[in-house]
Amino acid sequence: GPYGVASLEDEVEGSSVVYYVPDGGGPWPVVVWAHGFARGPANHATAAARAASWGFLVVTPALPSLTDHAANGDAIASTFLPAARATFAAEVSDQAAFVGHSAGGLASLVAASLAEVDVLVELDGVDVSDLGVDAAPLVTEPVVQEVGEPSYCNSDGNGAA
Repeated sequence: GPYGVASLEDEVEGSSVVYYVPDGGGPWPVVVWAHGFARGPANHATAAARAASWGFLVVTPALPSLTDHAANGDAIASTFLPAARATFAAEVSDQAAFVGHSAGGLASLVAASLAEVDVLVELDGVDVSDLGVDAAPLVTEPVVQEVGEPSYCNSDGNGAA
């Protein structure tokens, strides 16, 4: 993209966070980008930096729970998005998005059912105990969902539902 990007490491309520900040002053929409199961923010560093180069302030948190996807969704909505807005106050706009991969997609879906954002992007999101199926009707923003073929990590393609 047309903007240079700085990465800033921080800690928010005990979770490490990396912010990818475009240069040029904003105000930028905020994107909270959630990693998948057994992964971490570093797995999305290249994509997050690329999104930031197009004028988004991208937040990549280490989700607080390995298996409590509802708690992760709550943290995305009520901790990581507000922290980014508070930390970069004048540099961010009111626009926001949640992006999540795999279990991070499920957590982002839950987050979108709890907070108002402008778009939800799920990258091969999964579902556990119908948490996603139950959260989906509460999501009112546009959703972009990419569903991969069933594989080792998501053997039955359960995020499609």
